[in-house]
Amino acid sequence: MKATQFKDKKNRIWEIKFSYSTIKAVRAADTGVDLATLLANQHEGLQDLQKDIIRWIDTIYVMVSDQHPDVSSEEFGEALGGRTLQDMIDAFMQSLVDFCPSQQGEMLGTMLTKGKSLQKAVQETVSTASLSEITSGELDSKLEQLLGGRIGLSTPSGNSSGH
Repeated sequence: MKATQFKDKKNRIWEIKFSYSTIKAVRAADTGVDLATLLANQHEGLQDLQKDIIRWIDTIYVMVSDQHPDVSSEEFGEALGGRTLQDMIDAFMQSLVDFCPSQQGEMLGTMLTKGKSLQKAVQETVSTASLSEITSGELDSKLEQLLGGRIGLSTPSGNSSGH
């Protein structure tokens, strides 16, 4: 399967493609999303979209609905969740990278790769933590180290670690 494709829970394959016509279709739909400006103002549009999964699903439905015309937006949304939802997001992001002008696309692609790598490392660290590491704040310290001190996690005493 292509990186811009995903399967829903009913094993239907969908492909997300950014194009002139999909950008216009999303603008015309009642999603409140403008795909052409997702990366403007320090990715403000993309950040807003990431905060509202329902709006993201509705936006993607507009982009892909012609591939399975018999599937309503409600059926589309109900067929997503867990792994299928993450696969949809990954396909959307890869399609965005592919659509961007080369330099911007390469930078976004690098950011996505690094973000996925970091997410995997955090998941592995958290999933292998013992109860004592969690309650003692040791897990917080490990995560702070992993993330280069960029986060302020609360310790059991309520203080922010590293401060």
